[in-house]
Amino acid sequence: MRHSDPGSRLISFYGCNMFQQQPAESITLEAFLKGVQCGQWKKQVEDVRVLIDPEQIKAAKKQVPAVSPSCIFTGKHSGANVKEHSGILCLDLDVKENPGIAQPAARARVYADQYTFAGHVSVSGSGICLYVQIEPERHEAAYLQLEAYYRQAWGVITDPACKNVSRLRFVSYDPALYRNPEARPFITRKKRFNRDRQQARRSVDRPAVQDSGQYFEAVLSQILAAGYDLTGSHADWVKVGFAIASGYGEAGRQYFHELSQFHPKYKPAETDRQFTRCLQTRAAGVTISTFFYMAKQAGFTFKQQ
Repeated sequence: MRHSDPGSRLISFYGCNMFQQQPAESITLEAFLKGVQCGQWKKQVEDVRVLIDPEQIKAAKKQVPAVSPSCIFTGKHSGANVKEHSGILCLDLDVKENPGIAQPAARARVYADQYTFAGHVSVSGSGICLYVQIEPERHEAAYLQLEAYYRQAWGVITDPACKNVSRLRFVSYDPALYRNPEARPFITRKKRFNRDRQQARRSVDRPAVQDSGQYFEAVLSQILAAGYDLTGSHADWVKVGFAIASGYGEAGRQYFHELSQFHPKYKPAETDRQFTRCLQTRAAGVTISTFFYMAKQAGFTFKQQ
């Protein structure tokens, strides 16, 4: 995983519009972010923001410059023309799925996340986009895990089209653009681990932001890194399922699979059926706190700051 300044990553810039056959040039992500903040495309963006009719807005956006945050291209923007991944994933949070997300207080909450490297208001002015450092070779997996993470940590819904490496980002204008050079790179959780690795007990640092979603992610990441089986008995397996379903609903299905995978008899189809049963019923007294208790008993405890 790269550890260089994310702002120095190269991306492709389409200076005319998204239909341009060749990118005008390769620019750094920082150059693009500065352009957004300083108003390099202010006039073109404001021409979009004054529109009211959705179809007119859609048509107008297609005529403004665009960039490819996740890669540089050798030609027009298509998966076949990707030359190199930038190590950046851009998450779109549209107003339709996230009412009021562009309001200062709402976007500040998401900007405060440990993984948000940068963020700004979209070209329409009603949505926002977030930039996260990822492992270049695991783009789609990173999106799927970040989608679940931001949904549970902050209650926001991301555009699924962001899983496409070749996706374009329209230019924008936002004097209040956010940057956090200390943001953590997102490390994609592996689906399988070497079971011969030492299953040492780990201590989890409590995130600075007081949010149970981030506590869960911190504990889960450590359990997966250790390759620890928290579902040793059938009773424990069922209890973990009820706990995850209680705290995360359908979005917890992936978490249940990840926690179940270390058992020698793990079967994806059976695990799916069990989680569905957990969603359809409720076990008295079993909540997400049950998961934290079981993790603590296994040695995965919070370390107070």
